[in-house]
Amino acid sequence: MNTFRNIRELYQIRLEACKGFPEESLLQAEKRLKTTLPETFRKYYLEIGADESVNQSYNNLLPPGQLYYKGEYLCFCQENQDVVTWAIRKGDLDKPNPPVWGDYGTDTASDWYLEIRTLSDFWLYIAIYNGVLGGLPYNANTMGSLQGDEYAIPKEAVAYIEEHLVPLTEMGFEGQRFFADKAFRVVLSLSVATEGEPQATALFVGTAHRELFDRLISDLEGLGVRWGYSSYDDEDS
Repeated sequence: MNTFRNIRELYQIRLEACKGFPEESLLQAEKRLKTTLPETFRKYYLEIGADESVNQSYNNLLPPGQLYYKGEYLCFCQENQDVVTWAIRKGDLDKPNPPVWGDYGTDTASDWYLEIRTLSDFWLYIAIYNGVLGGLPYNANTMGSLQGDEYAIPKEAVAYIEEHLVPLTEMGFEGQRFFADKAFRVVLSLSVATEGEPQATALFVGTAHRELFDRLISDLEGLGVRWGYSSYDDEDS
């Protein structure tokens, strides 16, 4: 999978229009941190890292000047409400495409988990997650917490998603499934209950293509999905 090409295709970013951080800012960060940043890390920061829609529309990628160590981890990304900090272990900084760890603890007591096996998969994760939560111009979602505790995504809708979109199995987050069309123009995230009967309880969709968005939203609505929010709602307000 070509992560960088897929992100550019998803956000409709022309190669010559990519927004990256200056090389000098990375060199200064490396000097301050007394390390050499991994190859995949440097490539992303230089090519796409400064694009706000991709990297700051929900969860926040830290600019080079704000990278910091937390114990044995180099922290580079913060969850929207600071519930999670994502980082690379110091011992993995010499790897070109290291795994990413998440700290689900507190300011005084860290609680680190292996989040995703490669940094390149994490870049795709943040692009998708930020995209379906506002980074992409056309996005919609529905969540059980808003529709009622008993609400679940209809099984017919889940079957439709599985039939028409490609599962991104390398992004193995517990309780989440990610999908994209073959051209990587539409992405979708399903939240799945991890206790009791396995059922989808939330659905998020995002794309830069209005026609694809309208078709997918309409098809899923016809299969019983009740949308809690659509980016069209903002046009009406």
